[in-house]
Amino acid sequence: MREHMERIGTCIACHKDLPNGDAAMSMITTVGDLLKMVPHSDEEHTKLLNQDINWAARTRLIAPVILIIFGLLIYVIWRQRRILKQK
Repeated sequence: MREHMERIGTCIACHKDLPNGDAAMSMITTVGDLLKMVPHSDEEHTKLLNQDINWAARTRLIAPVILIIFGLLIYVIWRQRRILKQK
């Protein structure tokens, strides 16, 4: 049986799509239920939320760096091909 989770102190903005039947949230909930990954207590919910926030922060930091490196790599390859075609 599931424990009741307190939402006091929880940002309701995070949960605004749950009751509205948002497709992405529905899929996440379904997969979470199948994999037994749905939090059933405040402690589990806090841990999951912390993991998600850390993942999002790292992604926002690493993604631009990867894009810059990828862009530089494309530029170097393009430049080398241009130099080789001139010879």
